[in-house]
Amino acid sequence: MLFNSKSHTFLIERKKRIQWLIQNNFPVLPVAPQQDPCKYPKKDRKRNIEYEADGKTPKKLYTGKNPSYLDNNGIPRLIQHQKYQMLPTQQEIDTWFAHPDNGVGTLGGWNKTVWLDFDIKHFKSPQDCKHTVLKWLEQNHILQKTFSELTHSGGLRIGIKVKNQPDFTNFALAPGGKHVGEALSIGRFTVLSPTIGPSGNAYESIRQGELIEVENLKSIGIYPCSKKNKLASILPLQTDYAQASMPLEQLLSKKAKAILNGDNPTGDRSEALTTLAHEAFGWQNWCNSNQILLDTNPQDIVLQGGKKLDIDDARVQRIIKSIDVEFSYPSAKFYGGEEQCWLKIRQLNQEIYEVKCPSNIKIILSNTNHQISSSPNHSRVKSTNSNKTTEFKLTQDEAIEKAKVIINQGLDELEENLQLEKIRQQTRFSDYFWERKVLTPLRRNFLATRLKLEIQAYLRETNPQRQITERNRILSRYHITTKEFEQQCQAIQYAEKQNQQKPQPLTLQEVFALENEGLSWLVEGIIPKGVSGILSGLPGASKTLWTTDLAYSIVTGTPFLGEKARNGKVLMINSDQPLNITANYLSHRGFDNEPNIRVIGETRNMAAWTIKDLESLELWLQEFQPDLVIIDSIRATIIHPLGIEEKSESIGHWLKEVERLIIRYGGTLLWVHHDNKNKDDTGVSRASGSTAIAGSVSFHYRIEKASKDQSDPHRIFSMAKTRGYEPVTLKLMYDSTTGVFQNLGHFGESLDNAQQSQSLRQRILEFLDQHPGVRYEPEEIQNAVGGNNIGVELCKMHQRGMVSKSKSPNNPRRKVYFRNATQSPLPDVSVPLINQNSEIIAEQELQTFNSTFNSLLIKKSEGEELKVQNQEAVVISRVLTTTLNSPQGSDESYNSSVPKIAQGMRVLFRCLGSKRDGKVAVVNSLTANGEASITFEDTTLPQDLLNHECPQSFLEPLEAKTNDDSQ
Repeated sequence: MLFNSKSHTFLIERKKRIQWLIQNNFPVLPVAPQQDPCKYPKKDRKRNIEYEADGKTPKKLYTGKNPSYLDNNGIPRLIQHQKYQMLPTQQEIDTWFAHPDNGVGTLGGWNKTVWLDFDIKHFKSPQDCKHTVLKWLEQNHILQKTFSELTHSGGLRIGIKVKNQPDFTNFALAPGGKHVGEALSIGRFTVLSPTIGPSGNAYESIRQGELIEVENLKSIGIYPCSKKNKLASILPLQTDYAQASMPLEQLLSKKAKAILNGDNPTGDRSEALTTLAHEAFGWQNWCNSNQILLDTNPQDIVLQGGKKLDIDDARVQRIIKSIDVEFSYPSAKFYGGEEQCWLKIRQLNQEIYEVKCPSNIKIILSNTNHQISSSPNHSRVKSTNSNKTTEFKLTQDEAIEKAKVIINQGLDELEENLQLEKIRQQTRFSDYFWERKVLTPLRRNFLATRLKLEIQAYLRETNPQRQITERNRILSRYHITTKEFEQQCQAIQYAEKQNQQKPQPLTLQEVFALENEGLSWLVEGIIPKGVSGILSGLPGASKTLWTTDLAYSIVTGTPFLGEKARNGKVLMINSDQPLNITANYLSHRGFDNEPNIRVIGETRNMAAWTIKDLESLELWLQEFQPDLVIIDSIRATIIHPLGIEEKSESIGHWLKEVERLIIRYGGTLLWVHHDNKNKDDTGVSRASGSTAIAGSVSFHYRIEKASKDQSDPHRIFSMAKTRGYEPVTLKLMYDSTTGVFQNLGHFGESLDNAQQSQSLRQRILEFLDQHPGVRYEPEEIQNAVGGNNIGVELCKMHQRGMVSKSKSPNNPRRKVYFRNATQSPLPDVSVPLINQNSEIIAEQELQTFNSTFNSLLIKKSEGEELKVQNQEAVVISRVLTTTLNSPQGSDESYNSSVPKIAQGMRVLFRCLGSKRDGKVAVVNSLTANGEASITFEDTTLPQDLLNHECPQSFLEPLEAKTNDDSQ
């Protein structure tokens, strides 16, 4: 791990400061450098971003002055310093200061310490600050030898011990004087040298002497600033510290008071004490934010409650340390807002209420006659003003339905929160109930799929800074722990690892051999197998009619655009129009209860499919095993549901997610998309939106009208983008009586020539398919099928990926043409989604398996029978038939006395990670080249197999295992 460079001197000085704090019994706490507020904004209890006065700039979460640290990966983390009313452990200190950029600080109140912070912002200039402090020190010469430091901004920090702790924070150097600094006492954090401050300057030690003890702050000329004196003038002069402060015990809720007196409402003492702690520290946080003093430390209240519940002090401290006291708020604020809290203050101390309560709250409370309810568990504010009634625009059910829509739109966190808050304001829901009881379960239900997709996007991110930002965003948005996030990452990486083949260098001989591999097609020369593509066009260009005609050809095995189509299954997802309109298209084309097609669309009772329901798509792929999936359209299934702009580059990510899923199950994907109206754009640029749309697929086809006449049945079909084959432009004519598109030939080609070329291509394909793998020279093909210009047509067919070619063995300058054997139908095996509860196979376990498995692989020597070292075994893949592999680096045969696998034998199927591992099967047949076909006895098991599930698997004779067991 690389960190920002830091001088050796800084690390030495930081270590000295840590040792000094430990030796003097001060808690050592870290402070992280200031972070970008746009990246790490401060949020309130409801996770809403807080802003500066301009309403645009987020407040800083990491100010460079608050307890926090950078972890080993440079990620900032907060420290809830309220937990450290006891000294941190050495393990915690080691963790906090592992990163060399972290500064150091401590808390006030320890050892009666008060840190006097003279802030330069309260002075005219740094010189004015320095002159004032030096003059004050001259008047209090006893302090000239006490601990002192220069802050990063040029101010001064003085450390002293005070017998009587102060009841104020902001101080002046004269009674009623102006504010010049802060007295940081109990629970207040202070930064120490050699920390680098937000200004880029370091805190510097002036004198690291012993802290001088004084009687009180007034004895050294430190007085409450004028604001405090205003409160003091209102209160009786004889009022002491306890009377001038709010009584914490009386502020507690009824439930917390009962616990403080020893009541245990749930029967769980720890839970009861935790409730009391949240309430006590919650009031401390609220009072601190409103500059109101408390008469008691909340920790003392919790300790008192612990004694009543018979919980020892050490356990009480552990409970305090286990809760987020920094984010605790009183129950009154949760259930009644700020108004309820101020009502309690007014009830207990009218004078403090008048001085401290904001004017807007006073107006609200004066306009309505508020009373405190007698709820047994908490206080609740209710208005009895008969002249003012609140009208709520939404019912609770309506609000929940609207919230579902917003959460499901994929908005950024800020926009989502703003819209949800607008809805809440139109209902009777309180902040607490809305956030905890409504939004939390809704998010949990809706965001599971998006979480998986966003983690996959995170794993593909190569920029380290973006990775950190994305990781933190996911943790915050989905409210998952770091451990749960890592488990998700490992599960997804392991699943994807099964499909990956490591890159390896190839010789030229191996590279040239790839020339022999022709493309596999669903429709010859038009729709390649195992990839994704787009058909785009303007509205009315007949995109849906074209895909309906294509689906019919695949389902029935009839030609499409005059080209041979492979018989298979089709899954049509049309989210762009009601399902009854799609039904009309299908009926008009001639569909009649064909079993090899499934259609998904929108009806009154059924929602249209969108990208947010990938689990359903995977289930359909698993059960139906389509060869072709048509999704109409990108706008309806991705752009509108996610609420993203059509020009957003992120669309490409979602296209790839769907492509990976469909191809994993052996299918081909065809998207339907819209063109833009800019006629100056050509090729892939005509597709509406981001170029990432066309860039994320293997082919992009366009269909457009041949003329402006709406009744003209002619269309222009062009291939704007292809991979591995030559693009063509075709003239089409739509026959509205049959729903069929007729191919009128290449653009600029006569109809007669087009028909002759198409007929010749069909004869060539039929001939080569009758002799798969056999290489023929053009003359030999011409003698077999007839026709003219056979060489030109073969060249075109190769460019379109319809035939393969290689060098002629008789003449290297000539080419021979052939077609590989027709591929078997792709497998119908399921691979369930991996969730955070899935068991993850350890790397060591995988290595052990691979080592064991390699010893069981078969070696087939030329002309010899199959023999194995330990047992007869057959490698299985795809349709459970493939050539056997041999152990890596081995050339010799293996011998075995184990019975040889034979047709009809019962065997055990072996494949780590498969649900069928160890299941009994029957061998259907064996081939001479070491291939096998099996059928599982359990008919509920999938009978076929994907490479990614069992890249290496074998059979074990059941008879041999039985004999071994008997011995």
